[in-house]
Amino acid sequence: MIYDDLISLGLTKEEIKVYLATLELGGGFVSVIASKAKVHRVTCYNTLSNLIKKGLLSFTKHKNIRFYSPEPPQVLLNDFEDKHEIAKKVLPELISLQNKSAFKPKIRYYEEKKNMKLIFEDMNEAKTEILGYTNLTALTELFGDELKRFADNLINKKIKARFLTPFDDENIKIIKNLFKNAIDNNVAEILCVDKNQFDFKSGVFFYDNKTAIISYDKNELLGVIIESSVNTETQKAIFNLAWLGATSFVAK
Repeated sequence: MIYDDLISLGLTKEEIKVYLATLELGGGFVSVIASKAKVHRVTCYNTLSNLIKKGLLSFTKHKNIRFYSPEPPQVLLNDFEDKHEIAKKVLPELISLQNKSAFKPKIRYYEEKKNMKLIFEDMNEAKTEILGYTNLTALTELFGDELKRFADNLINKKIKARFLTPFDDENIKIIKNLFKNAIDNNVAEILCVDKNQFDFKSGVFFYDNKTAIISYDKNELLGVIIESSVNTETQKAIFNLAWLGATSFVAK
């Protein structure tokens, strides 16, 4: 587990082996560290140099031989905070450059469940009403925790949402368990429609200038976000038409 985390922080596998070995030893000469890390001595020299450049190790000389010592592990956090501050500093300029560019429709694809969760994070940042066709039962089976946070977020940010979902006992239970507070706070409306005619196999959501699509089929897990004001406004209009007409199919 720690290997994956350290890789995420920018270390290579060789650097992780050597760094952890040096930490466990409390420091040492290259031959000792190489033996502990189970890497070739020549490779170890290069890796130690890289770790010094990254601020994770330092060295002193004993009889003209380098003795490598680990810096406090908190250096990793300090480095991250420094990079975070730099990113915050350059972000406004990068955004201004992006805004000056000619319009290009953006389509983002998300494969695998862990990546599809990012769609909920994006919806949680919505500034306008969120509309959608969905099957709450299927959605909860895949993303129950994310859906609960989404429902709570509607209340916290006072963002409204309207959904059409098939009528069945499970969907009614989910509405009562997850969306009751949002409904009571007048930030959510959920209309149940005839499942035989409208059994949605995927969810389609419209907010801001975006259309998000989530497949519920476990064999075809895929999420898409399309950024296009023209497309999204058209889809919102179609949804509102469906919402008005859905009263003919309301099951309960």
